[in-house]
Amino acid sequence: MSVPFNLRRQRLGIIYGLIAGVAYSLAAWGFDGIALAKLHVAYSWIKFLPGLVFCSLIGSLVGWVSIRISKGLVTIALWIVFGLMLVWLTFWLPYKFSPFLLKVLKPSLIDWIDYPIVANVNQFRIVGIIVIALPVVVCGLMENNLVDVVLMSSHKGTLLSFVLVCGLIMGLAGFAGDDLTNKHFREPIQALDDLFQFAIDNQGKELDKLLFRQKRMKTVEGLEDILPRSRRLTLIAFDEHLAQMDILVNFEGVWVKCTTIYSQPIMCKQILKSPVIIISFR
Repeated sequence: MSVPFNLRRQRLGIIYGLIAGVAYSLAAWGFDGIALAKLHVAYSWIKFLPGLVFCSLIGSLVGWVSIRISKGLVTIALWIVFGLMLVWLTFWLPYKFSPFLLKVLKPSLIDWIDYPIVANVNQFRIVGIIVIALPVVVCGLMENNLVDVVLMSSHKGTLLSFVLVCGLIMGLAGFAGDDLTNKHFREPIQALDDLFQFAIDNQGKELDKLLFRQKRMKTVEGLEDILPRSRRLTLIAFDEHLAQMDILVNFEGVWVKCTTIYSQPIMCKQILKSPVIIISFR
């Protein structure tokens, strides 16, 4: 084989690994970040950006080394390691890195943030190996063949299939990772933000008693004056079973602590009228 041909293979290997890392990041944390931003969550990017950087760099490296060595057992080993690293990252980012980064960005939140060790986390990791690591290995096993097909074909659709196959497999793995972790945090926040919006949309209206109870409007009683203000929500604590979530809400300097149980808002209490101790998220 000529040197230029080998270099082109290696470049395609880098691109393949990069696509794998980016696709996983977008599915595992990107769409979650977009959803959280729409729900007025502060630092909605806190998992996506670190995850994107890590996955892109490691994916590119794995893709390049796999093509450079071009040995079946080495390729399998590399993509297994990559898959296991993604499983680890999927749990480490929300449970360990996010609270750490929040404390760095806002030191005044140190006493508020409490992210405990989640019960049965090892069972979640085992499931993660099945639904994340296995698809990653499948993606890796296809790398050499897909790279060679692209090199041998002059048809532009071949390159598109190269991107789609890798992106689809890694995207599915990423969505599985999102379902294992982020979903548990996103649903309570969505329920609380929906409650705020419903209360705002129906201020001054007389609601049916059943609807009033169903929407848990009693949770926001006493907050009518501050609800129309812009808001920023931050998950500050949860229990080891991911049942109870405590969310701190900044209504333009008026601070409210809300609690949800199994994604149902049960209490909101104003705790601070001016950000003297807690610095604004903005």
